[in-house]
Amino acid sequence: MNPVPEHAGPSATSRAGGALAGSAATTHTLGVPWEKDVEAAYFRNIPDEALVQSAAKPFSVPDRGRLLVEIGAVLSLLPEPPGRILDLGCGTGWTSSFLARSGYDVVGVDLSPEAVDTARAAFPLPSLAFAIHDFDEPLPRSFGLFDAVVFFDTLHHAEDERRPLRAAYLALRDGGVCVACEPGTGHAVSEGSIHAVATFGVRERDMTPPQVVAAGREAGFRAAAVHPHPHELHRNLYLHREPVSFRNRLLATVAGQAARVLRTVTVQRRHWGIVVLTK
Repeated sequence: MNPVPEHAGPSATSRAGGALAGSAATTHTLGVPWEKDVEAAYFRNIPDEALVQSAAKPFSVPDRGRLLVEIGAVLSLLPEPPGRILDLGCGTGWTSSFLARSGYDVVGVDLSPEAVDTARAAFPLPSLAFAIHDFDEPLPRSFGLFDAVVFFDTLHHAEDERRPLRAAYLALRDGGVCVACEPGTGHAVSEGSIHAVATFGVRERDMTPPQVVAAGREAGFRAAAVHPHPHELHRNLYLHREPVSFRNRLLATVAGQAARVLRTVTVQRRHWGIVVLTK
C-alpha cells in the first residue's frame, strides 16, 4: 500500500479554512458553542478505560449487535476486495480493522492524535495504516486514489458535511464509491448526544439521507442511492421486547414484523439510511 505520512494536512488542533457559502460554520449544537480543537480533544479527555473500550468495539459495548449489523451492511455495499479504502473519521480504528481484515488495503484518518495513536497500537496489520488528518481538507496527493471511502458514524460530527464529502470525492478514482452510514433524525436530541455535547463539547447533529445526497451532489458525485438503515431493521426485528402490552404482542406477529420492515425500507429512508455515492 502507499506510504502514509506521519501527519497529513492541517494539524489536529487547527481550525478549518473558510466555510463554504451557506455553511453551518457559525451554528451551535444544542446551544453549545463548538470549536474544532475541542472536537479533536475528545479522545484526550475521556477516561483511559473508555479509550481502550473504544478500540475494542464492537465487542466491548452493549450495542455490539447493532454495530455488527451496521458494519456488515457497509461491507456488503463496498466493491469486492482487493481495493483501497479510505476510512474518514476512523477514531480508534475498529472500523478500519474490519475493512482490512476483509481483504482491503485501508488508510484510516482522524483529527485526534490520541485516537490515531491508539489505533496504531491496537491494529498493527500490514494492510492498514493510520494518519492524523482533518477530514474537512483534501488528502495530500501522496496518499494516492482510493476505490471507496467510508464514513461510519462520523459525518454527523462535521461542521458542514459538504467539506468532508468534497474531500472524499477528490480522494476517489473515477467510478469509486462513498458509503455513509450515519445516524439520522433525532440523533442530536438523544440522551447520549446531549450528554456528549454537555460533557465534551463535541458536535452531534442529525445526518439524514437527503442531507448526505444533496451535499454529495454538490461535491460532484454523479449518482446516489439510499439503502435502508440496518439500525432500524435491527431495532424492529431483533431487539427483545417483553410481550406485556397489546402493542408489543401485535409487533411480534408476522404481520407486525412485515409492516415494520416495509416502513423501514420505504418512508423511513428519508430519516435513516445508508447512502452510497458514486463518482
